[in-house]
Amino acid sequence: MSLSFRQKLAPKPKLKLTQKIRISSFLEQNEKKFNQFIVELEKDPLFRRLAFPENPADKVITRKRLPKMRFDLSTVPILEQVSRDVSGSDIESLMAENKEEVGIIRKIGEANFRKYFLCNEEGHNAAEVAAACGLDKGDIALLNDFVNSLSVQNEFFFPSAVCYDSSLNFTKIAGISCDEKEGFFLNMSSPAFASGRYVFDFKRLKDLKEKGFFTEEEVKRISGLIEKAKLVNKRKTAVYRILEKVSEIQKAYLLSGDERLLVAYSQRQLSEDIGIGGSSVSRAIYARSVVTPGGVEVPLSYLIPSKKDINKIRVGNVIRSHPAKLNDKKIQEILKKYYAVNISRRSVNEYVNELKGRRTRER
Repeated sequence: MSLSFRQKLAPKPKLKLTQKIRISSFLEQNEKKFNQFIVELEKDPLFRRLAFPENPADKVITRKRLPKMRFDLSTVPILEQVSRDVSGSDIESLMAENKEEVGIIRKIGEANFRKYFLCNEEGHNAAEVAAACGLDKGDIALLNDFVNSLSVQNEFFFPSAVCYDSSLNFTKIAGISCDEKEGFFLNMSSPAFASGRYVFDFKRLKDLKEKGFFTEEEVKRISGLIEKAKLVNKRKTAVYRILEKVSEIQKAYLLSGDERLLVAYSQRQLSEDIGIGGSSVSRAIYARSVVTPGGVEVPLSYLIPSKKDINKIRVGNVIRSHPAKLNDKKIQEILKKYYAVNISRRSVNEYVNELKGRRTRER
């Protein structure tokens, strides 16, 4: 079963060049800067008035998680011990540094921690959280800061093992898991990302303005703040749609782990399929990685291979499956017999050289 997330939207006016540039630059931000942007946005007192007002009826901004997207507690060593007795030098060290936070999480239980702190889709204010979890304001602030730390320091909690180029540092953004009944799930590395998109109630906002709910200074700032929230939505939606689509296209590979089942799927085709510009797609996948259901971490671009990438994989499979040294012609013949593809000897030689990490190969 593939992921599905479609919205029926009215045709949008074309974006101005400055808007396109801003969105593209935002997509290119590394995960730490992006998550820091979210944290700072949600700490803004005006944002909190819009999203977590004392009176729930005055709520203008809510959050809605994207389908099949979640934050898996078990992926963070510190949180894993909330439900399991896990030990180890690294985990014990992290536990010692966050002993108070883990103690509070254990006190309120994993379900409440997920509902009121990791997700909080219903936008519960501090008073509601305090009443539901039996916490004081200090404890609530401590857990909120802890969740923010998980988001901003995701490279520490979720270090990437991908290292193809010493000048390029990958960031692990998600793990793809599979449920036999419901299909693929996306376990995001950042609570801030997994919490979902912002939803705006503009009618309520208009009513509140007319009632004098906001100060004059706040009224001036509201539009800019909402534009920032919309930028966050655009990046989350872009990444989500990319992960959704590649999970669908590469379903056979993801379920089996057999790289021979990878499907050639260009960035251009992906761009057309999800309705996002090619440059935006390129920026959204750059230096980002995911973990497959089999536990293998791969660059996100690996799941969007060109025909050349696929042929190179096939050549590699032929070389590995034959202990005897093969010349280019023999590799060409095997490819034709077992894969029903015709690849020139020159191309075969090129792929062999690239796989062996050298430019020339003796014949």
